[in-house]
Amino acid sequence: MQKASVLLLAAGGVLVLGIMLSFYGNQVLFEDLARGEGGVRAGEDLVVPVELERSDSGGIYAVQVVDYGGEEISAHVLDPYGAEIESELIDGELFEGRFAVGAGGVYELVVKNGGPDPVKIFGVVGPEPDAGAKSLGFVSLYVLVIGLLGMAGVGVFAIRNRKRP
Repeated sequence: MQKASVLLLAAGGVLVLGIMLSFYGNQVLFEDLARGEGGVRAGEDLVVPVELERSDSGGIYAVQVVDYGGEEISAHVLDPYGAEIESELIDGELFEGRFAVGAGGVYELVVKNGGPDPVKIFGVVGPEPDAGAKSLGFVSLYVLVIGLLGMAGVGVFAIRNRKRP
């Protein structure tokens, strides 16, 4: 039974490592994103500005409409010169999109409510994460799966090697 407790401790350590990597990976992915939220009435806009540098990877944005009920919600991304570079009609609770970053400066996500009722909206805009930050999310998932498989393996090992009176 001594081996089983050592193996259980090791598998638990791998699980804890996976959880820590998951939290760190999420923080790395979302640290540069600008967030905005609010109750947007008809004819009002939710504006989320973010400072971006010119990059090959571009930018990302997401809009979440709480309790979506068919409202006329649209999302627009404006470049530093005020020109619209991306425009989408939101037809669900969650929408994600990408846009090209042509010049450095302040980009804005503008979410408009064209419906008659006020709507609770969350908006996020920022630079697209690099490959290293994205891979950290996959690594944490693999470490968690390995830890869970280890826990199951320890359970099987303990049952097979238990002492019978």
